[in-house]
Amino acid sequence: MIFSASGFYPDEDTPNQIFNGIKFSDIPICYVKVSKNNTIIQLNDSKGQRISYRSCGLEGFKNTRKGTNIAAQTTAITVATVSISVVHVHVSEV
Repeated sequence: MIFSASGFYPDEDTPNQIFNGIKFSDIPICYVKVSKNNTIIQLNDSKGQRISYRSCGLEGFKNTRKGTNIAAQTTAITVATVSISVVHVHVSEV
């Protein structure tokens, strides 16, 4: 089955679209920065105010252990736990 790709890409009307009762422009944004040495996750509301910020170093991982997948997973779980009241999130790359 072949579907049209027109609904998958943002257009000029995207900020006004409603997703589960929330305008797209009001959905919080989760920024994820991943490098080989660290993972940083920051959750902002739609106005840019920080809701949550965590990194592998803040989770207690030091030196080369900050670059492991276990450290990144622990960081993501902590951000998800802290921001449990936020239901829908738009993920963006830094």
